[in-house]
Amino acid sequence: LLHVESGGRTSSKDGIVDGSMSGGVCYYPKYTNDDKSALNVRHYNDALSLDGVSYAKDVLQRVTKSIASGEEPDQFLTRSVLPSIAASLSLGPTSIPLLSARSALDLLPSISQCIRSLDKLIAKRKSDAILFSDNLCCGKWIIRATGSSGALGGGECEEYIVDFSHTKSQEGISADFEGTGVGTTGKSKNGLVSIIGTVQGSAISFVEEWTDGNNGSLSSYGEESSS
Repeated sequence: LLHVESGGRTSSKDGIVDGSMSGGVCYYPKYTNDDKSALNVRHYNDALSLDGVSYAKDVLQRVTKSIASGEEPDQFLTRSVLPSIAASLSLGPTSIPLLSARSALDLLPSISQCIRSLDKLIAKRKSDAILFSDNLCCGKWIIRATGSSGALGGGECEEYIVDFSHTKSQEGISADFEGTGVGTTGKSKNGLVSIIGTVQGSAISFVEEWTDGNNGSLSSYGEESSS
């Protein structure tokens, strides 16, 4: 922004402007018909403010739409561009006549929507992390399946003990777990099982691979559940 410093004559790219300016008035000075330099300062800063507001709104709306789509937001937008926009807005003068009020009225709705979207995204990530750490602990689990259909047959209770371990993804958003175990009841008794699964929020998907201890034959079953 071009400005007129308080208490005297100050040069700008448009020449020398006289007058005593204070606060944001130095960026949007009063002028007379003969004061072309002050008028040029106003026009320049007015156009610059409009361009800046338009760019900031576009970035904020892009981030909001990206989060609303349910997909992971663009990392360049959220980690590089958005912090730069936030820093620029926080450092901008807040007492420029006309320009400050106009910028605030134009930007506040987009800023509020973006903040709410980011809060929801952060809350979801925390919820996913808590769900994984609280409900899928490492160690031995007893799994019982009843009333199944297909390869396991109908009606019989199948029980097996599985030793689970898990790892988190790099972002900590989703988590994978795996385990091996042995059948203790039903048709799967004495069979060996390997399980690989994924947690996405409250949804759990996993695949079981069974090995018959007698002849080494393999069979696989897929499961998916949510809570």
